[in-house]
Amino acid sequence: MFKESDQNLVFLEKLITVVSFIAVLGCVITAICLWVTSSVEVINGEAKKIVDGFRVGMGFVAFFVGPLLVWINYKIWMVVISFLYDIKLIRNKLYNINSEKLYRDLFNYEEEETLPNKNDYLNQETLTEGNIQETNDDK
Repeated sequence: MFKESDQNLVFLEKLITVVSFIAVLGCVITAICLWVTSSVEVINGEAKKIVDGFRVGMGFVAFFVGPLLVWINYKIWMVVISFLYDIKLIRNKLYNINSEKLYRDLFNYEEEETLPNKNDYLNQETLTEGNIQETNDDK
């Protein structure tokens, strides 16, 4: 019933991960390019090497601040995606839909034995008649 929207969310999570990795690589490559091109040779009768401090500084910003901003952006997106997963799990519970596949996608479970089971949370012994204790209000 909701398979397509569930798959879109799984795809979005993987897409954000890949885009973040590519952005970090882009920051590192940009920093290297800025550092390499920061030296300018001026030939005016003699060869001089002038270092452009702005490019060197921007290289450091791209190398250190860029990946930090990408990491913060990634964490914000993961919080949003976990919120959307929670909404989907609540929706499945309301519609009595089995959330096994969604749990597997969310938590990367490989075996069905590790999936949460509703019976694990209920202690069957407490529900039997012999274990129910009478209170003064019941008499």
